[in-house]
Amino acid sequence: RAQNGPISVSGSRGDFDVETQNGPISVDLQGTSWDGKLDARAKNGPLSVRVPTGFTSGVEISSDGRSPWNCRGIDCGDQGSDRRWNNTPRTVKIGNDPVVVRISTVNGPVSIDNR
Repeated sequence: RAQNGPISVSGSRGDFDVETQNGPISVDLQGTSWDGKLDARAKNGPLSVRVPTGFTSGVEISSDGRSPWNCRGIDCGDQGSDRRWNNTPRTVKIGNDPVVVRISTVNGPVSIDNR
């Protein structure tokens, strides 16, 4: 847990429960699946998520609204890449159920890159 500092998670396994008030959260998923559980939450901090092509574990990325989204290589909704500010909560699911990686923010911008 961090108040203002950045949090970064990289890899393909582990059990993590991370939270920050204002700092950014960066998640770089590697391989084809996640072994364990990852829960990452930000109140006002931005999310940066990299998901490899062909990643099979369930990943859920969400915002409560008031957050601009930038998506590359993945469909994040109606327009694919939406950089508009709006008050609509949004959730994107990648991979198969069950969801083992959950990443969320309340007010921060969201960037998802499928590499």
